[in-house]
Amino acid sequence: MTGTEGRNVVVSATKRYVCDDRHRLRLFDAVGQEVRRVSELLREERFSVTAGWSDDELRKRVPAFEEVVADLCRVEALLARWGGDAATETLTLPIRRTCDGLNNGSGNSGWLELQWYPVLVLLYAGGIAAVSAGRYHALGALLHAPVRASGKDQPLVTAVTDEMHD
Repeated sequence: MTGTEGRNVVVSATKRYVCDDRHRLRLFDAVGQEVRRVSELLREERFSVTAGWSDDELRKRVPAFEEVVADLCRVEALLARWGGDAATETLTLPIRRTCDGLNNGSGNSGWLELQWYPVLVLLYAGGIAAVSAGRYHALGALLHAPVRASGKDQPLVTAVTDEMHD
């Protein structure tokens, strides 16, 4: 799935598979495919961390990030609200894999920090859904998803707060 043909397909698949543990492999595959699509989009030149800073570019990037992760946010919300214990790995997959693609090298410090924004949006989408359903173990899984940041493995909540200073 590339471009617009992938839009909402993963959301429909998640709705179809999330409530039945017999479909956990199909669910994982559908989410994994969307994560790969999103990861490719987040590596595009328009999100380069080496570009010069400008307020106009910031105003373009924030909604562009939101558009790129929109379907994945819907998936996170569905998984957090309706997924069983067997879906926990699938729930944390988008966040873990999105963090894998973050640039830890050199670049503009503002863009380096802003690349965490899509991760924060995914965490928010899943976290709000988990809390609204009283599924605090799902919230805990999201907050403590193991990610690599600044050269070390750490829980997502620590990484995102350490990496987004401003």
